[in-house]
Amino acid sequence: MNVFNETPFCPDWPKPDQRFFALSVPPAPELPLVSTFGPRLAHWITQAAQSKSAPPDYIAGALI
Repeated sequence: MNVFNETPFCPDWPKPDQRFFALSVPPAPELPLVSTFGPRLAHWITQAAQSKSAPPDYIAGALI
C-alpha cells in the first residue's frame, strides 16, 4: 500500500433527518408502581425516592 497515493475520504451521505434535532423532548412515561410492585412496595419506593430527591424509577431499577 502506498501511503502517498491514497484517495481522500469523501462520503456521499444523505442530509440528516431534522426530527433528530428537536429542541424539546417528550417526558418519559410514568412507571406503574402499584401494578408492578404492589401497594406496599410501591409506597416504600415512593418514600425512598422522595428522601433521595430522585425519580422512583431509579429506586425501582436498583431493586430489580
